[in-house]
Amino acid sequence: MNEKVKKSMLVLYYLSLITAAIESVLAFPFFGGIIVLVMLYLPLMVLLGFYIASLVFSIQTRNEIHNQEIREILEKAKRNYIIGIVLTALAWIPFFGWISHILMTFLMWQLYFKYNEIQDQILQGKVDLVDDIPAADVKSDSDNKSDD
Repeated sequence: MNEKVKKSMLVLYYLSLITAAIESVLAFPFFGGIIVLVMLYLPLMVLLGFYIASLVFSIQTRNEIHNQEIREILEKAKRNYIIGIVLTALAWIPFFGWISHILMTFLMWQLYFKYNEIQDQILQGKVDLVDDIPAADVKSDSDNKSDD
């Protein structure tokens, strides 16, 4: 299970990087608006998909992690993704869209750097994502046979 959690954290890490990069480009005045209009609002739909996928991954990962500090980070990330979903759904409004992209750029880069910190800790073995089960609590097949 620990490998599954590590992979989920890695997916969140890359999703936040991609989302932050897209938001950064769309936050440029006029340039971001031109990109959205020329591409027939496709960048907004892609961002919406990234935010929804990130929300699902963060909820699933949070439920599997027992490290309280990382659980709190994922809870804050969940709020950021919900804000991202709402703002992206409303970003087609010209001036409001620009402001929402600026706000989400800051939130997503902040989240990316937090995930980067967590990834470094995971790679260095400084953080346990899931609690180990004490050996006394684990039953083997021979224990089950003796219970019969």
